[in-house]
Amino acid sequence: MVITPALENYIRVLYDLQASEKMPRVKHIAKILNVKVPTVVESIKKLENIGVLEHEKYGYIRLTPKGIALAEKIHKNNRIVYEFATRLLELPSNEAQDLACKLEHINNPRLFAAFSVMMSFFKEDQELKERFLSHLKNNEEVFALTLASIEPGKTVKIKKLKGSRTFQRRLMSMGVMPGVEVHIERIAPLGDPIEVKVKGYRLSLRREEAKDILVEE
Repeated sequence: MVITPALENYIRVLYDLQASEKMPRVKHIAKILNVKVPTVVESIKKLENIGVLEHEKYGYIRLTPKGIALAEKIHKNNRIVYEFATRLLELPSNEAQDLACKLEHINNPRLFAAFSVMMSFFKEDQELKERFLSHLKNNEEVFALTLASIEPGKTVKIKKLKGSRTFQRRLMSMGVMPGVEVHIERIAPLGDPIEVKVKGYRLSLRREEAKDILVEE
């Protein structure tokens, strides 16, 4: 059976509780993960069937050595991604932790080894690290979220305007500027134009124009 990220969350919670010398019951897990008791019972049964944990009937839940090893791997992955995100990418702590929680479930040892090696490599060569960060900053807009990629019904905040100065001035005259929220109302069947609402006003933008408006959710 494949252990899903959702099941791995149970393993992490159990590991943290055991590490603090607490022996949890089903109701404790349900409260921590904010899920219903029947859902916890079903998940615990699945993990018990593959030898990850032991569950006394109506009693305590304990990770087996197999479960502890898996939990330690998840924790290690989390720590590697967090340190990579904060030390190398210089992300804020909360963003780094959010990223770590998403990537910790990936079953690819080579990926996490690469993160570790890169951190060690750049720690030894600060000049190369600065060149890397500069190159990253100059190219991060290639992967940025644009207004053209947002689905109808969603609201996003404008992060940056690209394009010519004339284009930027025209947008700002309509209230489209960094920091302002934009609601995507409708996209034409062929993708052009895109109808949005800004500060209560409806605007129509060509798709190519929307690609020059960087946004964040």
